[in-house]
Amino acid sequence: MRKKNAQYTMKFVLNIKQVLALKDKVFKVLTEQISVTEFEEWLYNSEELLSQIESNTFAFDAISINYKSNEWNSKLNTLLKEYQCDELLEIITIRKACVAILISETFEDTYELLKISTRNFDYDTEYTILCEFYSFRNYFGLVEEGFWKIGVLEVELKLYAKQIVELINEYQNFERVKEALKLDLKPYKIEKNNAAELDKTHLKTTLKQKLFAFFKKS
Repeated sequence: MRKKNAQYTMKFVLNIKQVLALKDKVFKVLTEQISVTEFEEWLYNSEELLSQIESNTFAFDAISINYKSNEWNSKLNTLLKEYQCDELLEIITIRKACVAILISETFEDTYELLKISTRNFDYDTEYTILCEFYSFRNYFGLVEEGFWKIGVLEVELKLYAKQIVELINEYQNFERVKEALKLDLKPYKIEKNNAAELDKTHLKTTLKQKLFAFFKKS
C-alpha cells in the first residue's frame, strides 16, 4: 500500500511540475520571448510531458493545436481561458497593451488604448503598471477636455510601457514576472535641455481644480 501511495504521489508531483513547465513555455511564446517553432519543438520533445499526456488534459489539448496554422495564437489563448489561467492571461494582456501603446502614433489612439486597458479596472490590483494606466487615462481625459496640455504625458507613458515589455522579457518564468510587476516603475525624469519641448505645464487653474472640474463634469 505504501509503495502504491508513493508511486501515486510521485506521479502527481511530476504532473504538476510538467503543467507549470508547460505554462511557462506558453507564457513565453505568447509574449514573444520564444518563437512558435521553438515552442512546438519543446512540446513534441518533452519526454516527461508526453509520457503523461493521457492523464494531463492541459498538455493533451496544447499538443492537439496545429501550430502551423494562423489560428494557433488565438487557440492557445482560448486554452488558457478554458483552464482558468487568469493570472497568465492578465499579464499577457498587459504586455499587449504596452506594445500597442509603444507603436501608437496619435494621442487619440493612445487614449483609446488606455480606456480599453482600464475598462474593468480593479482598485485592489497589485500591478503598478495598471495603476499607472488608470492615472494616465484620467490625465489624457483632462487633455481632451481642454484642462491640460499634452506635454510629456505620451513620452512618460511610453517609457513605462517600454519598462514593462523589457521586464517581462528579462525573467525566465512567470512567477518571477508576476512578482516583478508589483514593484515600483523607474520614474520618468525630464532632461533640462528637453524641458521646453516636453513641458508638462498646467493652465491657470491648479491640478486639484482641474481634476475636480473634470470629474464633476463626467
